[in-house]
Amino acid sequence: MKIILIGPPGTGKGTQAKKLSKYLNIPVISSGDLIRDEVKKKTEFGLMAKDYIDKGEFVPDDKIIDFVNNILEQFNKGFILDGYPRNINQAKDLDIDKVIYINSSRENIIKRLLGRARKQGRSDDTKEIIENRLDIFDKETKPLLEFYKEKLIIINGNNSMDKVFNDIVEGLK
Repeated sequence: MKIILIGPPGTGKGTQAKKLSKYLNIPVISSGDLIRDEVKKKTEFGLMAKDYIDKGEFVPDDKIIDFVNNILEQFNKGFILDGYPRNINQAKDLDIDKVIYINSSRENIIKRLLGRARKQGRSDDTKEIIENRLDIFDKETKPLLEFYKEKLIIINGNNSMDKVFNDIVEGLK
């Protein structure tokens, strides 16, 4: 099964992806983790991506599409995509079975991400960058909900972690 997890930053996509991966026995492919790994390794792609991340912006489509497509070629039995695609241009050529949208209130997201920044020391979790990322999500990524409407499962991310997971599993049936 090929699944995309969509939602604003801080809605628990990464946590739910890991739980779902164990449940379905398919790997999670987190574009954010992959990009941060490239940044840490100081690869050419990573250095280019860091410039965008530090401003709270997305890596340009022409760069990220090739990067992710090269990785997806290895996973023909299924996967859970976390953090990709971020817009319709990136979604056009993806063969996907289900799309899970985890929604949450803006206030809840900001509170969660500021807490995460203190715990994990992430440089991309300041209030200004969070606000910018949420605005970009609303503008660029939310149109995917209409694009994927036949495959879409909408989940309330304000619920407990366990309730969100149970709702996802129920939605996939």
